[in-house]
Amino acid sequence: MAEKKTVVPAPRLKALYQGTYLKELQAELNLKNVHEVPALEKIVVSVGTGKKKDDKRHFEIVKNTVEKSPVKLQ
Repeated sequence: MAEKKTVVPAPRLKALYQGTYLKELQAELNLKNVHEVPALEKIVVSVGTGKKKDDKRHFEIVKNTVEKSPVKLQ
């Protein structure tokens, strides 16, 4: 039997990079081919929670803040 393929949407930051910043970076670096533009391999967001690392309410606040924060690439 054929297996069902599930479509997984691209991660939000990867889609933003490919849709917006890739073309801007190509123009800024004067590159002719899109494949010459540096590629993002991994994005890591580190958040220190300090003494409240076991507090579930505080963890939810930090999680919501990170999810809502706007992306700024400079």
